[in-house]
Amino acid sequence: MPSLVDATFCWATGSIYAEFELLCSLHNVTKLEICSFPSLRTVMSYNFDDRDLPEFNNLTTLILERCDFTRDTPTLLEYFLRHAPNLERLTLQNCKHPPRSKKAAESSKPGKISGYHLNLKFVEIKQREKDGVCDIIEYLLRVSKNLERTDIVLSEGPEKPWYHAALEAQGWYK
Repeated sequence: MPSLVDATFCWATGSIYAEFELLCSLHNVTKLEICSFPSLRTVMSYNFDDRDLPEFNNLTTLILERCDFTRDTPTLLEYFLRHAPNLERLTLQNCKHPPRSKKAAESSKPGKISGYHLNLKFVEIKQREKDGVCDIIEYLLRVSKNLERTDIVLSEGPEKPWYHAALEAQGWYK
């Protein structure tokens, strides 16, 4: 789909092969929103491998919503950081990330994909639950040293507007 500029892709429970092919056909878009993507390991267990995933050379904005990164190595996010060299803006909304742990911190290799995504300037994190925000930031910094030079903005999730959080912090809202 060479003329398509923006695309929203919501993963359904249908044919993994057909949906994977559709996602691969979107490699020319400049803005891509992906919703409910299963773990990359699940997708790759259907006889796909890394060479089947295309380069997203035109992609400048990526929005990942409700994606599961808990069981992946590498994750879908790491894949896009590797294969979308012109990515400038990244939004992670209510995604499941690997939990922080001493073992994970010791076993991880910081900066393992740091030669990629040099154009990334802005990361927005939207989470309904505040508990996972530290895990997400630690995960982002664990996968790449380049993110230390990127603006990271925390936004409230859609179900919890900022004013509810402000009132809650002051003891007025529960």
